[in-house]
Amino acid sequence: MERFRGEAIGMDVDRGAIKAVQISKAADGFVLKHVGYHKLPEGAIIEGEVADSEMLAKEIKEFWDLHSFRGKSVVLGVAGRNVIVRFVDFPRLSPEDLASAMGFQAEEHIPIPLDDAVLDHLVLGPSTENPDEDRVLLVAAHRDMISGYTTAARSGGLRPAGIDVKALALMRSALPDALFDNEETVLLLDIGTEISNLVIVQNRMPTLTQFIPLGFRDFSQAVAEAANIEADEADRQALNPRANIGSFLHDADEDRVESSSEAETLALDAYKPEGEGEADGGGSEVDDTLEIDPSAVRGDEEEIEESSEAADDGAAEFADDGVGEDGSEGTSDDEEGVPDGASFVGSGGRESGGEATDDGDDVSGAGEDGREGTEGGDGVSDGESDTESGEGAGGGDGVSEEDGGVGEDVEDAGVVGGEAKTEELSWDPALMYDVRRGLEDAAGRLAEEVQRSVEFHNSRSDAREVARIFISGEGALVRGLENYIEDLLGVATERARPAAKLAANRSNVSDEQLGAMEAVLAISLGLAMEDE
Repeated sequence: MERFRGEAIGMDVDRGAIKAVQISKAADGFVLKHVGYHKLPEGAIIEGEVADSEMLAKEIKEFWDLHSFRGKSVVLGVAGRNVIVRFVDFPRLSPEDLASAMGFQAEEHIPIPLDDAVLDHLVLGPSTENPDEDRVLLVAAHRDMISGYTTAARSGGLRPAGIDVKALALMRSALPDALFDNEETVLLLDIGTEISNLVIVQNRMPTLTQFIPLGFRDFSQAVAEAANIEADEADRQALNPRANIGSFLHDADEDRVESSSEAETLALDAYKPEGEGEADGGGSEVDDTLEIDPSAVRGDEEEIEESSEAADDGAAEFADDGVGEDGSEGTSDDEEGVPDGASFVGSGGRESGGEATDDGDDVSGAGEDGREGTEGGDGVSDGESDTESGEGAGGGDGVSEEDGGVGEDVEDAGVVGGEAKTEELSWDPALMYDVRRGLEDAAGRLAEEVQRSVEFHNSRSDAREVARIFISGEGALVRGLENYIEDLLGVATERARPAAKLAANRSNVSDEQLGAMEAVLAISLGLAMEDE
């Protein structure tokens, strides 16, 4: 699929929120054009699957109407118990013969009836155990799961142009390019609202992927139980910088902790730009002030007028539209709601086509086994804002032709932010002790799951020891979590910096705001960065 015929939009939908980014591809790399965030109500997504398609479609439409994304084609991501990934060795065959063979052999490896599954595969390279065979990544997703997302997206007015495994998207956005030179084995962990996506990468290829049924919601629930406080308050306290659980900050230093600006940075109302017809680069300035009234900010110093629906590539009925692998638009009468020609896009160059299904879908991703997701969390984003303006974004000025705000529903934002209310709370050492106990309990459970994945990876004959862990997602904004995981696992751990993959930032958020948001946007950025 020629993803960069226009500007790619990656849309990460989970239980907590819709996170979307639009990027274009320039000669020197990716350019960020627009960012959006929209909190989802309870009941739309559960355990990584669409639970209420009508509700999700309504939320998608509302989100899109409040933003200025160009076009309607989006790449979606999936994760959870109904996404199965296996690594298998096959005799070296032509792409056509391999595709045929995979169709016959998939039943031996995939615990889903083939009639109910969407399949794809990706050749990773020669098998380390037998050089005459190839290591093949086989991915299957339950057709109903895919249909749930594509149907809701179409009903919300969008075109699903592709489906990707979220963990695989992380490889494109969160894995530093410099690590390819020293060939370190790296573990990427995106701690979402209710599911954490894990992938281990060795020799630039995935060796294992897990979907861990733990997310930010588990951190919040642990805080609520330990401190005996309500859920909304637990969301805020889980992101309170004073509740730092990292070893680098000791109790004696707590009074010097400043409340993070990330909550205020993320809590921006969406709005329509005043000059949508302006020439490139002529957008209004974005207010990058960190002292923000979340309910009032529109991002422009002047009063912003409500404008018509975001610029798109044509006003049409999209209920049955699909996008073919050649980038052309198509029409599908598929009753399942799976897009004609949509694909689970792969990590690098696709060496072979996916197994065709009745609906023309194909899938590709990375992982070892899909762990079952459980109810997770509804709260995100806070933590320190330590990214310098311009980091990883090529010194972008944070100004866009489509100066849209980031998100909405911020007055109740237990998700992007923990709100600015946290810093207004009085300092209560007893409360902080309980909050910290809850956070450490959840962090310990997550670390145990990560350790199991590392041990499984190490059981391979050709495995190299995991040298570094990069964390992202809403949970990564729990203050000090990377230090705590490092202490528990004995592996160097740091927060991922996906904005470093950008050559420039010409979006509706400033570089400083992007630095605060990038951990939450890691998967959506990875979805948009697929160029095959």
